[in-house]
Amino acid sequence: LPLGLFIAHSTTVVTHQVARMLEEPYPYLKAPPENAQAIVVLGAGVYPADEVVPVAWIGERATFRCLEAARLYHAGRARPVLVSGGIVDPTLDAPSEAELMRDLLIRLGVPDNDILLESASTDTWSNAVASSRRLKEAAIEEVVLVTDATHMGRAVRCFESQALRVTPAASDYETAGFLNRPQDYLPSVDAAETSEEVFHEWLGTIVFWLQGKR
Repeated sequence: LPLGLFIAHSTTVVTHQVARMLEEPYPYLKAPPENAQAIVVLGAGVYPADEVVPVAWIGERATFRCLEAARLYHAGRARPVLVSGGIVDPTLDAPSEAELMRDLLIRLGVPDNDILLESASTDTWSNAVASSRRLKEAAIEEVVLVTDATHMGRAVRCFESQALRVTPAASDYETAGFLNRPQDYLPSVDAAETSEEVFHEWLGTIVFWLQGKR
């Protein structure tokens, strides 16, 4: 039975269904609402410099989030963009997530003076707590929140718990592009990774609820 469950959750057809439960409440946002005062984009990890790539860099998920934040910035009047993410692993010789995301946003046409940094947080809850402090200092209460579609539910709850009004702007939908092909019924590494991500979100939601952060 455990082997069968593992195989099932390593197929695209199964992971598509379980990911859809997390993603379906958050449809693609074409443009920020007129009342949005800021865009908040959450970090997703940093790769330190090494002998192959001699500079620190953000991965695919954080890059997708920055691309979405830049698109929304150029599509509406929501100003500024707050990038949230600190140094999750202090043993790594790397800058904060927020610093690297700021650098990418500048390359995507967002002016430096329209970017706020929150570089103390290390998880979704502290993203919300630290970001809300920065936002309230600027009298900002209405935000567009950018993160992965599977992560959005937990992130929204964290930010709303800080008395912020949130418009979700999901990026990197795991359910996008599903074609229901024969190979989607076979195990794959990509599907297994998606299952792991979805399990992480469900577990995080349960912990959030048990800690009374709801």
